[in-house]
This record gives sequence, structure tokens and C-alpha cells, in this order.
Amino acid sequence: MLWCVAGFGAVPAVMIGGIGTLIVVALWAWRFPELRMIGRLDHIRGKSVKGT
Repeated sequence: MLWCVAGFGAVPAVMIGGIGTLIVVALWAWRFPELRMIGRLDHIRGKSVKGT
């Protein structure tokens, strides 16, 4: 990851990382719309995993 900072500079590297993150979030929101509708996760109860 340091090559990005060395190649572009600190501010452009942070901007590229932020824009990339937003693109990934938008793609996941488009691909998995049910994730957008979940809302808060504190009310979801999962199965207990053995050993925990």
C-alpha cells in the first residue's frame, strides 16, 4: 500500500481509497438489496456456535 502513497502522494492515495470504498459499498448495496433492508443488527439472534 505504500507504493500508492509514494506514487500519488498522501492526499490522492486517501481519496482513491475512499472512493474505492464507496464503490464497493454501492456495488454490495445493489447486488444484495436485502442487506439494505436489515437495519440494525442488535435484534438478530443467530445460532450459537459450539465452543463459544
